Amino acid sequence: MKFLKHLALAVAGIACFSTGAAAFESFGGPTGVLRWEEGSTFDGYTLIAPYYSTSTYLIDMEGNVVHTWKHDTPPGLHALLLPDGNLLRPMRLGSKAKARVGGPSGGFQIIDWNGKVLREFILNEPDRITTHGVTPMPNGNILCIGREFKTMADAIKKGRDPKSLPKQGVFGLDVGSVLGFWSPFIIEVDPSNKIVWEFHKWDNIGTGPDQFDINYMTPEVTPLGAAVNWSYFNGVDYDPKTDRLIVTDRQFSEVYMIDRKTRKVVWRYGNPSAWGAGKRPGFADNGDQKLFGPHHPTFLPNGHIQVHDNGWMRPTGNYSRVVEIDPLTDREVWEFRAERPLNYASAYQSGAQRLPNGNTLITSATAGHIFEVTGGPVPRVVWEFVAPWMKDDGPSPYLSDHQANSWNFWVADGHMANAVHRAARYGKDYPGLKGKKLEPVYFAPNVPKPYTVEPWKTMAKDYSTVMKARAAKAGAQKKQVRQW
Repeated sequence: MKFLKHLALAVAGIACFSTGAAAFESFGGPTGVLRWEEGSTFDGYTLIAPYYSTSTYLIDMEGNVVHTWKHDTPPGLHALLLPDGNLLRPMRLGSKAKARVGGPSGGFQIIDWNGKVLREFILNEPDRITTHGVTPMPNGNILCIGREFKTMADAIKKGRDPKSLPKQGVFGLDVGSVLGFWSPFIIEVDPSNKIVWEFHKWDNIGTGPDQFDINYMTPEVTPLGAAVNWSYFNGVDYDPKTDRLIVTDRQFSEVYMIDRKTRKVVWRYGNPSAWGAGKRPGFADNGDQKLFGPHHPTFLPNGHIQVHDNGWMRPTGNYSRVVEIDPLTDREVWEFRAERPLNYASAYQSGAQRLPNGNTLITSATAGHIFEVTGGPVPRVVWEFVAPWMKDDGPSPYLSDHQANSWNFWVADGHMANAVHRAARYGKDYPGLKGKKLEPVYFAPNVPKPYTVEPWKTMAKDYSTVMKARAAKAGAQKKQVRQW
């Protein structure tokens, strides 16, 4: 693998679009499975841990719930089904989190099929806490991402310009009355809950392609916000063939490849201006930046890297995409984004899973919108699901405009009401499902399944009333249905 090639000249990708499927990124509409092209999908079961829910659901291709796990806390922020049938689930401690920082988790649990907690790991300290994102390793260890607090004096010693330091906290993210930086880390936890490996961004501050600039600040935030929320890891994956990790940094808008043995960054992509090797974005110019607030990096079987590029604060438009990158050439070799960009725009969270048949399962988090697209130069949507689970943990056969609103960029009443951080699909032959009792239960038994009919015409009476009221307000029925 090539070592840290100049990235600013690298991207010559293939732009791929899809048409013909309804989208619900910021509009109300029916929930459940909206589209299913049998024969074109990777059939199996989809694991969903709704953002506000204390339950985890496993659904079939028709949207029937076949298994449910009950928990004491919401997810932090997703769940994974392990090959032994147990559930790996970070927990969100909420008010019990001791660190006042964005995206706290505080640990993870391993839970058996019947909901019994078999193992629990907690890292919840005022100056150190795990955040969302865990990855199981073949040796049984678990990779976790987290954040640690550093003082202003610490930052100045590392070379931070004192003029850019904040004079007060931001969004309540200060530790007591002490202001400073939150810096990310990765830890590896063995089955006895012992931390056996660590990587700290703070230990790699400097200039150059294998270091991190303490004075870099994302263009979209003030020096105040950048100082407190300087860097933020939000996803990690591991490749046992190379013994390397990849991690996404939302604030730096990059993906890093880290050698586990040396703890060195051996490749990075997405924002060369973060290390002085490219043009920064302008008012309506992306500059040399390719990724904007990315999430969920994964190693693909072909050696490529897949990333969910959220597009947050992209100067040329806040649209999202999924991109496949060849790290040997720094080329984007595949991409999915909507032909009408705002039909797929998720500023926060989200993810993408490459499926065994070459399709990709995409989660647009803030809309609770999960869909499967084919591979190839012109991918198309072949399965589509809108999560019905609301803040009260109860299912709803439709979403109102208020419930489905993803335009408010802060979590408030109604925002992200049915959000899903990211989903995961497992084939029917997955070892963790062997011998398991899967009893399909449709979440709304008296409401027609949307994918079997025209969802905009055949929903329940109350849904029709909502639709008519919205059409009158909007002034045009055509605004209700959008195409990819």
